[in-house]
Amino acid sequence: YGATRVQPWIPMSEYETNEKLKDYYSESMKLVREDLANKDQYDALKDEFRQAVKLWEKDRVGARPKPPKQAFGSEAQHPAGLFNAMINPIIPYAIKGVIWYQGEANALHQADKHKEFLQGLINSWRRLWGQGKMYFFWCQLANFRDVKEMPVNRNSWVEVSEQLRLALEGTEDTGLVVLHDVGEVKDIHPKNKIDVGKRFSLHALNKAYGIDLVASGPLYEKHEINQDKFIISFTEVGDGLMSATKVLLNDPVETDGSLTGFQICDQNNQWKWAEAKIIGSNQIEVFHPEVKDPKEVRYAWASNPKDANLYNKAGLPAASFRTE
Repeated sequence: YGATRVQPWIPMSEYETNEKLKDYYSESMKLVREDLANKDQYDALKDEFRQAVKLWEKDRVGARPKPPKQAFGSEAQHPAGLFNAMINPIIPYAIKGVIWYQGEANALHQADKHKEFLQGLINSWRRLWGQGKMYFFWCQLANFRDVKEMPVNRNSWVEVSEQLRLALEGTEDTGLVVLHDVGEVKDIHPKNKIDVGKRFSLHALNKAYGIDLVASGPLYEKHEINQDKFIISFTEVGDGLMSATKVLLNDPVETDGSLTGFQICDQNNQWKWAEAKIIGSNQIEVFHPEVKDPKEVRYAWASNPKDANLYNKAGLPAASFRTE
């Protein structure tokens, strides 16, 4: 079901027992009940809106009419609604695991809490299926929209991706797929599903079926600050790190070793594009000649981090992250 948030896929039982999600459910359902009480009035306004749009489309004079507003909004976004309709009926149908490609709609809704909701979904589905192991593999969002020339401080698209990375913490039998090198500037539904499928299949083959292969791209593990340089360590490096470029459906090709896509800030929170290089099988250093006392580093921190080029030798891209 396209264009939906994570919240409608979580069962009511999780909202009622999860302390991190209780308040969201309570407040949301107040608004939902308000919408239901005013449904007849809203339907009438919606009919008027449709007629107004038809008249506007004839001559295109003035601004396009705006649709009527609801207290909560679309029924497809009601907490637990899609779980009730589309997931609950198939429990406990035999299942090996779940591939979860979602998050775009949450860039505009509770982006900074996406980890909590996704973990709530995973834990509740596993509990309700009651079968023991149930694998969950999900992805950071594909690159989308125009490339930014300067580092940006607030970007909800990549903030959701960061939450998706953090959701790995404390959840077993999971995996993260990185897609910021296969998306499109103008299409939120990128055409390249081949690489998406390949990367998800690596997690399934490795974790669910026990085949020995590199399944994940590099994941930020930790950092230390050595004078004016960040030394960053990664897990999931396989045979080592590399800089690479990827074109269309072709496999990534190793380049000269220069890393791009890194940002660094000083103690005054001034961000600059950073220099970075590989210094070991699982480590890189990040710096800027004008930043003598660095505070934080970010990687692929944009809705379209076109120049992000850190991969492992298996050809899988590093996940976007921040060291904060």
